[in-house]
Amino acid sequence: MSICEFNQPRHLEMRNPTRVAIVLLQNEILEQALHDSRQPRIELQERHGLQDQTMRRLMEILLYEKRQGFQSGAFFLDGIAAALASHLIRWYSADASVMTNSVGGMTPSTLRRCIALMEARLEGDLGLVELASEAGLSTSHFIRSFRESTGKTPYQFLLDRRVQRAQTLMRDPRASLTEVAKSSGFANQHHMARIFRCVTGMTPSAYRRSL
Repeated sequence: MSICEFNQPRHLEMRNPTRVAIVLLQNEILEQALHDSRQPRIELQERHGLQDQTMRRLMEILLYEKRQGFQSGAFFLDGIAAALASHLIRWYSADASVMTNSVGGMTPSTLRRCIALMEARLEGDLGLVELASEAGLSTSHFIRSFRESTGKTPYQFLLDRRVQRAQTLMRDPRASLTEVAKSSGFANQHHMARIFRCVTGMTPSAYRRSL
């Protein structure tokens, strides 16, 4: 892996046939991650041939999402972007310093507002930046604060709520699984089935038969 500044020419020689994935990270995402660091500025070092398992895993997740047509939506991608930005600032900034690990949980009122916003936008494509703004926090700070308050990441919490809504809707025998998936905020029936099984341990069809 390499870290490069956008739109700058460079020449790389490959010894074997190679497929290249390019991930563009906006400066705004990096600036938000600064709220969780002690650094006054961003100055990432250009690096090549990196062996970074954390960054590799994040890239693998992004490539998988691309192959699946980004079924998990913008909310999930926002979380990956925030994680990548925090990792880059922590380990590859010219003046890298230790980032604070203790951010504290949310106040009950702030948490209630964020959960209410999730519930209201369960069917739509809610952005992580919008939730963080509701809490008055940077994106990366919001993720960790939310997890400390609920024991789950915002994305895990959102999926749980979508599965709960799907379970409620499936009680109506007239609703098809395709309709249930759409009304619960999933990309399609296949996407709902995959998440539903991960959360409950059974398929939507098996759950409906058990009612």
